[in-house]
Amino acid sequence: MIGFTFKYFFKEMKKNISMIGVVSSALLLLSLILNMFYNTVLNPPLNPNDLAAFFVGLLRFTIIMLFMLMCIYLVIYSINYYNKVHSRILGLLKIFGNTTYEIVIFFTLQIVIILLISFLVFTLLNIVVTPLLFKLISYYIKKTVTTILFGKAYLDTLAFFFLTILVIIFVEFR
Repeated sequence: MIGFTFKYFFKEMKKNISMIGVVSSALLLLSLILNMFYNTVLNPPLNPNDLAAFFVGLLRFTIIMLFMLMCIYLVIYSINYYNKVHSRILGLLKIFGNTTYEIVIFFTLQIVIILLISFLVFTLLNIVVTPLLFKLISYYIKKTVTTILFGKAYLDTLAFFFLTILVIIFVEFR
């Protein structure tokens, strides 16, 4: 079954590239937003005793959560669409006598392969796009903005990525 999964994945590569692009762009968008919020030049630390600072911090947290929810929704919607587009293979696997467990493993392996490739693409894009964005921002605000490629934002995006994989596996096995 695993050999057939890889063979089918490479046979349907044109359909998989769009899925890889969607997931990579969602991860890149989330990483860029987190980088902007974690940068101390763009968002200076606030006084914790001030009530206005509390609400600004709450606003920052709310914006980050909204972007995370949008990215999760985009990835889950794309994966459900991917499964609906490949429903033909689902019927063929049922006809050939595979059990439901084997079919779920087949689709889960397909999704995990796509997510791993999209994570590698995201990492490469993050190395290129993040410094360019911060160079553009520093040119615009006329201040030196430091860029940390694999800092807290990257680790949070990595945690978000693994959380998304867990959500997808739970959705697939329900």
